[in-house]
Amino acid sequence: MIPFHFSQISKGDKQYSSYMEEIFRIRFKVYCEEWGFEDPTAYPDGMERNEFDEKSEHFVIQSTHDNSIIGTARVIFPSELGYAVTKNCLIDPMLHGQLLSGWKEARIGEVSRLAISKEYRKRIEDNVLSGLSSDLPDVNSHEHEKRKCNYVHEFYKYLLFQSMELGLTHWYVAMKRGLYILLKRVGMVFHPIGPEIEYHGLRTPYLGSLREIREGMLQKDPNCFDFIKDLTK
Repeated sequence: MIPFHFSQISKGDKQYSSYMEEIFRIRFKVYCEEWGFEDPTAYPDGMERNEFDEKSEHFVIQSTHDNSIIGTARVIFPSELGYAVTKNCLIDPMLHGQLLSGWKEARIGEVSRLAISKEYRKRIEDNVLSGLSSDLPDVNSHEHEKRKCNYVHEFYKYLLFQSMELGLTHWYVAMKRGLYILLKRVGMVFHPIGPEIEYHGLRTPYLGSLREIREGMLQKDPNCFDFIKDLTK
């Protein structure tokens, strides 16, 4: 039995507030205590959150044992606040414009605040998400990589489907090089739109077409989305 499933946190759920508190506590533990990306003294209640959370849809990995949240990510939607990536990274307007040329009504979301509880992370996930090491599995070690990275790969697949269902056409993502390479290996192709800068470690801003990402993954593996069907509620 698969020990986890994915869910979107509905704002209309009567447990919405308690779910969000659990999400913010996981983010505090990962982003403040474990990786040191955020200053823990800025969140005296032990919950890491910011202004973009109200403009986002939140997604979680939950244990099938007790339904507890073991991982989370958000997708920031278009709003008057803009996006975290465009506020914290340097965006090249020419690269950005070229990637959106031909799109009359591009609707962009930003994937951010991906956090997975330490006890469920593997070494490779720590490496690519936190940048603690530049080591990556050998490109030929497909089975090893698949086994090690189910949480990250499958969660991104779920976010892809949900984002397309919610009407998004593109994603912004600020990624470390290791995560970019790992996702590219399974066909998730993103395009750089600016230089690498210091932002929660060295990160590069990327823009990706959700349609192109989906097609790229299917070209790599026509059955790549079969596994995700068993992980959703």
